Amino acid sequence: MPDHMPVCRRATGSSGWRHENRTPEGTAPKAISWGGHRFEQIALRSDRERTLADVSGMSGDRWHVLPFALSHTMCAADAIQASVRDGDERPLGADSVERVSQRRDSGTLAMQRQFDTEEPVCRPDDAANPARVERLDELERQIDVTVQENRDLRTRLDSLQPSGPDREHLQRDLDQGRLRLRDLLEERLRLLEEEIESLQARTGPNPACSAEHPEMTDLGNQLNERIQQMQRTQQQIAPLRRWHMRYQIGQINEQIAAIDAELATLPQVCDPGDPVGMLLHERRAELEQQRNNLAAALTGSAHEYEQFDRRWGAQRYGNSPDCTNIAQAGCGPTSLAIVLNYLYQEDPESLASGGQIEIVTPPQTATYAATHGRICNSGTAGDTMVTNVHTGFPGFRGRRISLDQAVDQLRSGNLVIFLCRGCTGQNRRGGDKSYGGHYMVLNGVNADGSVFNVLDPGANEASDILTITRKNLTSHNAGFWLIERI
Repeated sequence: MPDHMPVCRRATGSSGWRHENRTPEGTAPKAISWGGHRFEQIALRSDRERTLADVSGMSGDRWHVLPFALSHTMCAADAIQASVRDGDERPLGADSVERVSQRRDSGTLAMQRQFDTEEPVCRPDDAANPARVERLDELERQIDVTVQENRDLRTRLDSLQPSGPDREHLQRDLDQGRLRLRDLLEERLRLLEEEIESLQARTGPNPACSAEHPEMTDLGNQLNERIQQMQRTQQQIAPLRRWHMRYQIGQINEQIAAIDAELATLPQVCDPGDPVGMLLHERRAELEQQRNNLAAALTGSAHEYEQFDRRWGAQRYGNSPDCTNIAQAGCGPTSLAIVLNYLYQEDPESLASGGQIEIVTPPQTATYAATHGRICNSGTAGDTMVTNVHTGFPGFRGRRISLDQAVDQLRSGNLVIFLCRGCTGQNRRGGDKSYGGHYMVLNGVNADGSVFNVLDPGANEASDILTITRKNLTSHNAGFWLIERI
C-alpha cells in the first residue's frame, strides 16, 4: 500500500476546503485550506502528488463522494485495490484492513442517514451571471481611481491653513468624492453578496470533488476570493459610513439653524390662523430626532480603552523614574486616546479604511501627555493636555467647554472628556461607583439632558461607571473638554 494516502474532506459546519496527504504515523500531514465548503469524504490515491485541480487527469484512481464516516468503510477496499494495482506481491491482509477500518468514528450510522438524505451536488438552475461579474470588475477599477483622487485631495487639504476659500473649495470636492466612493462601495457590496449567494447555491450544501464535477474546485476558489473581497470592502466602507453619518448631522444642523432663524422672525404669540410657526416647530422636532438617532449610533460605537490593560498598564506615565504608571494614574491620556481613536475611525483616508480598530492607543497619548500636563504622583492638567493636542496629533484641536455645550456636542455625535471631583455614577449592576478625581468620557445623553452615558477607563466592565446624572456632574466636575478635527 502506498505510504501517502491523500485525503479530501469537508468538516461539518466548516467554511473552508481542505486537501490533505495522509502520511505514515509520526509524519505531519500537508494541508491546503480553501474558502467555500469543505469535503467530508476520503479517497486513497497513488503516492504521486496531486491537487484538486488534477482530478480530471486521473487514471485508475477515483474519488469517493461519500460522507466522512461512511467513506471509511470504502477505504479498506480501496487500499487493497491500490496495493494490487501498484505491484505489491500480495494484497493487504486482514490486519491492514482492520487498521483502516478502525478509523471509523461512533457516528457512522448517523452519517449514513445524512448521506441518504444529501442533496445533489450541482444545481444547474443557479447559473453564472457574466453581467454581474463584469460590473464587479468595473466597480473595482472605479473604486481604485476614486480612492486615489480622494487621497490626493486630502493631501492638498491637509497642507492648507485651517480656514480660507481654497480650503473650503477642496473640502467640498473631497466631500463629493467621498459620497461617490461610498455609493460605489455600497453597490459593490450588494453585488458581492449576490455573487456569493450564487456561488454557494451552485456548489450546493454538500460540495464534492470528483472526476464528474471538476468545476467544483474552480467554484470553491471563486467563492473564497469573493468572500475575501467582501471583507475588504466592508472594512473600506466602515469609516465612510461613519463619516457620512457625521455629514448628515452637519446638514441637519444647518437645517435646524435655518428654521431657528425663520422662527425668530415670527411673532412671539402664535396666530392660530397661521400654521407656519406650528409647522416649523414640528419640522424642527423631526430633524432633532433624526440627528439624535445618528449621533447615538456614532457615539455608541466608540472603542473603549482601559488604563489597566495589561498591554500598557505597567508602562511608566511621565519622564521621571519616580512617576507612577498608566494603570495607576493614566486616566487622562487613556480618555484622550478614546476620543482621538474615535475621530480616526470616521476618517476614510486613514488606517481605518484597512480595518484597523486601534489607531491611537493609550501608550501614544501617555507619551504625549508626559510633557503636556503630566504632574508626577499628582495627575494630569486637563487644559494643558487637551488645548495642546495639535502639537502631538496634527489635524486636531481641543478646547474647554461648558456642560450645556457638552450636551449640544453629544447630540451632534461628538465625545466629551470630563474630570470628576468626588463624583458618583451608576454601574451596569445598578450600584454606585465613586471617584475622588478621575478623567472619563461622556458618549451620550438622554432626551431631556438629565442622564449621561459614560466610558470609564478606570475600572472593569462590571464595576465601572456606566451613567451619571446631570445633577451629579454639575456639582462634582473640574472641567469638560472637546477635541475636534481642524
